[in-house]
Amino acid sequence: MVPPEPPPEHLVIQAQRARQRILDYREPAENGEVKIERTTERPPAPYLCSCILGARRFGVNLPPGNAEDLIPNSTPVVGGVALFNYSGVHHTAVITELSEQTFSVIETNYKKCQKTQRDIRYNDPSIRGFAKF
Repeated sequence: MVPPEPPPEHLVIQAQRARQRILDYREPAENGEVKIERTTERPPAPYLCSCILGARRFGVNLPPGNAEDLIPNSTPVVGGVALFNYSGVHHTAVITELSEQTFSVIETNYKKCQKTQRDIRYNDPSIRGFAKF
């Protein structure tokens, strides 16, 4: 009988992330026995670790693809997206408010696997454009 091939690495990683991680803390007690405490740490929601999934979660009907695939097609508008290029790392954020000097965004994965809100100046050199879908 031929053993089955192992699953592709990316599927293994996804399965590992989907499971709750159990962390064991082992401390020797005064009598030398090992005491084990278990806590459960839940992985972040998948949409928090992707700016594209986050924008979709916030109601933007983005086309299939990654942030680098989005093409600027608009001026800044509330409900549209701002497109960024941070030294070759592409990112998108949903525009929530416009003012004279800045615009506000809500986004995910600007900080790793977190939802954030921030104000950005229109002349930020990382902005590569704006899009409306």
